[in-house]
Amino acid sequence: MADITVIGLGKMGAAVAEAVRAAGHNLTVWNRTPAAARPFIERGAVAAEDVTAALRASPLTITCVSDYATTRALLEPDAVTAQLSGRTLVQLSTGTPQDARSLRAWLEPRGARCLAGGVLGGPATIGTDEARILLSGDAAAYQDVEDALVCLGSGVRFVGADAGVAVALDLTYLTMRLTQFPGLAHAAEICRAEGVSLDAFIDLMDYDTAAQRYLRIIRDQSYDDTPATLNIWRAVSHLASRQAAEAGINAEVPDFVDGLLERTVDAGYGEDNVMSLYKVLRDAAPGRQGGH
Repeated sequence: MADITVIGLGKMGAAVAEAVRAAGHNLTVWNRTPAAARPFIERGAVAAEDVTAALRASPLTITCVSDYATTRALLEPDAVTAQLSGRTLVQLSTGTPQDARSLRAWLEPRGARCLAGGVLGGPATIGTDEARILLSGDAAAYQDVEDALVCLGSGVRFVGADAGVAVALDLTYLTMRLTQFPGLAHAAEICRAEGVSLDAFIDLMDYDTAAQRYLRIIRDQSYDDTPATLNIWRAVSHLASRQAAEAGINAEVPDFVDGLLERTVDAGYGEDNVMSLYKVLRDAAPGRQGGH
């Protein structure tokens, strides 16, 4: 049994905290909105009053906040920084490989060890055999915390000493999915225009269950099915564009998708499923007047 702190109790952070609690570890939680901690307190966890107390409570802290900038903002106050020495930080927040390398470079002189991570899947996978969590950074730190992290799922694995590797692999996975959405939306439009049943296309995609799930959202118009909202995916497209700029590679693909997602957010679908993109593309067709 280990002492583990989880900072950030959004959908992903809450899933991580629940997996830690269910495994019998001593769990401390902190969230900017205290109400999010109540379900965990009721099940035996301790709620830290602030980030300083959250770090002090455990040698291992897992952060699941919105991005690396938020993590840095939480850690940089002097009282918090003073608690970093001897701690291991597992960063599961979203960022670019350069963000991960910069965080490690900032943490190590303050006595903390850093593992940067990427979660290839949604919150529902955490704690299951479907979880795929990649970690990179301090190899000795990973060896020390590996047993404690088993509770997050059978797919937790270390992928390299460069802190940016896990984040890069996560971004490749997310970008692959991200660029699939316009293709699926346009394919659905082909089916509509040519009088082909969308079910026939769904059956054809039996090798890609994720694609089938997104196509069913279009078929059923179940755009409120939102394990990850369009706003979340737009944040990914921003990250992909930023990574391209940081690495000096071509950004046309993520920039193109980002523009489509921006139009869909502007149409009012930011908190809906990303496949709301289909409605915007459909309604922009020549001669169509919109409609949902």
